[in-house]
Amino acid sequence: EYWCMLDSDDYLHRDFIKELYHVAKEYDVDVVVAGTEMFSEENPEQKGLRCPPDFYTKEITSLGDFYPEIYGCFRPIWGKLFKVSVLKKKLEYNKINLKHLMKNGADTIFCIDFLKHCSSVAGINKPLHYYRIRKNSIYNSMIDKKRYLQYIRIYEDSRSLLQSWDKLNDKNSYFITAVLYHSMKDCIDIAINAEKVSYKDRIEVITTILEDKKLRELLNYRGLFITLLDDGLKAINSIVN
Repeated sequence: EYWCMLDSDDYLHRDFIKELYHVAKEYDVDVVVAGTEMFSEENPEQKGLRCPPDFYTKEITSLGDFYPEIYGCFRPIWGKLFKVSVLKKKLEYNKINLKHLMKNGADTIFCIDFLKHCSSVAGINKPLHYYRIRKNSIYNSMIDKKRYLQYIRIYEDSRSLLQSWDKLNDKNSYFITAVLYHSMKDCIDIAINAEKVSYKDRIEVITTILEDKKLRELLNYRGLFITLLDDGLKAINSIVN
C-alpha cells in the first residue's frame, strides 16, 4: 500500500513507520514526510535537523505557498511513505517520457516527478529518520565536470513544477535560483577538497562551470553569478597554491 526506502548507512526511529502510516491512513494522503536528524560519522555529536512543518493538504498546488520550507525534505527519497498506486502512475509516465539517468540529484528528480502525480501531502514536524554524513560519500567525493548539469536539470524541473501550480512567484523564483547557486558552490568545494585528483581535472571542473553560458544567464537573474565567479576564482587559486 505504501513504500519507503532506507540507505544502508542510515537508520530509522523505531516508530517511523507507525507514525507515518497513521498519518497516511488518517488523511488518505499520497505521500507523508517526516523530519531528518543529520549526524557526522566522524563526530556523532555534530548534528543538524531538517524538519517539515506539521501540515496536511488535499490541494497539491498549495505546496507552492511554502515551497522553500518543504523543499529540503523533498530532495531525498528517504524519510517518507509513498502511496504505491501513485508511484505506479509515476513509473508508467517515466516509461513513456524517458529521462537520462542521473548520478547525482536522482532523488530530487524522483520526488519532483512524484509531486506531479499526487494530489495530497502531509508533513510531520518530528525527526524520525537519521542521516549519516560521510566525507567519502559519493555526493561529497565524486569529481565529474558534467555533474553540475544535473543540478541545472533540477532547477528546470522545479521551475516547471511551480509553473504548473501557478506558483512561480518572485519568492520561489529566487529560492530555486539560490538552490542552484549553492549546488554549483558544492561542486566547486568538492573540487577543492579532492586532493587525490590531479590539479588539471579539479580546475577543469571549476572552469567548465564558470564558462557555461546557460548557467550564467540563470544565475544573473539575481546577480548570483558574480558571487559564483568569485567563489570559483578563489577555489582555483587555492588549488594552484
